[in-house]
Amino acid sequence: GRRFASGEIDEDEYWRRLSVLEEQFGRAGKGGAA
Repeated sequence: GRRFASGEIDEDEYWRRLSVLEEQFGRAGKGGAA
């Protein structure tokens, strides 16, 4: 979010990275029962 706000990455890159993080940490947070 900070990098997107400062212009380091564009909106597409921001959302792509966000979805990757949700995949990795969201699944781990649910005990891998996704």
